[in-house]
Amino acid sequence: MLKGVFSSIESLVSKDCILASNTSSLSIASIASACERSERVLGIHFFNPAPLMPLVEIIPAIQTADEITDEARNIIDSWKKITVLAKDTPGFIVNRVARPFYGEAIRILEEGIAT
Repeated sequence: MLKGVFSSIESLVSKDCILASNTSSLSIASIASACERSERVLGIHFFNPAPLMPLVEIIPAIQTADEITDEARNIIDSWKKITVLAKDTPGFIVNRVARPFYGEAIRILEEGIAT
């Protein structure tokens, strides 16, 4: 579905437009594959609540041009956010690190240690 959205949006925006998804789990390369200008597609993952959370993951796809990644990073840095580059892998950085904590929280609940 998101691939179709990106393909449709691409025909409506300037050829200079950066196409970005805030996904935390979908493959950016897969999204980019639906676009004619796949070199302009990347992931920009904000954390909730976005106005308060300083960290932003930037996820270039294999197709993403380096200058697009740099341009996106410069824009987000100008907003006084902290940017990190993540590879296009499931969960990127933060969600991958957080997964064990989610599992432990469920175990604590199941064992009656906390409610």
